[in-house]
Amino acid sequence: MKTMVRKELVVTQRNEVGVGAEIFGVLSDLEINVRAFSAWVEGPQAHFTIIVDDEADIAKQALLNFGYDVDSREVLLLELPNQPGALVMVLQKMAVADIDVEKAYASGLDQATTPVVLRPADIEAAIRELADLGL
Repeated sequence: MKTMVRKELVVTQRNEVGVGAEIFGVLSDLEINVRAFSAWVEGPQAHFTIIVDDEADIAKQALLNFGYDVDSREVLLLELPNQPGALVMVLQKMAVADIDVEKAYASGLDQATTPVVLRPADIEAAIRELADLGL
């Protein structure tokens, strides 16, 4: 199990057919690997949160150059055992330490570990608490 600090890119764009293909096409053309993402639509706007390997600043600038509205913020990328209770252990630790988790998303495949993205209100305090769990 491990914890990494990553930049989450937040892209907001008018919702149109193919906008996701365009955004991910920009990253693909630069050979930037996407580690995790989520996407949703609210009214006329499409929102994408994207975690890339180590090229977040390059990815952000490229998307800005293509006219996308892009923001970035730090998040934690956790590698947890893909088993019942692994996420509960992390979230209980955050709750006991009074650290608000503002956003979380994950996807578990049929593998030994699963990536989990957390955006805690206090990232440094969260890192200290997770270190107690061996993360």
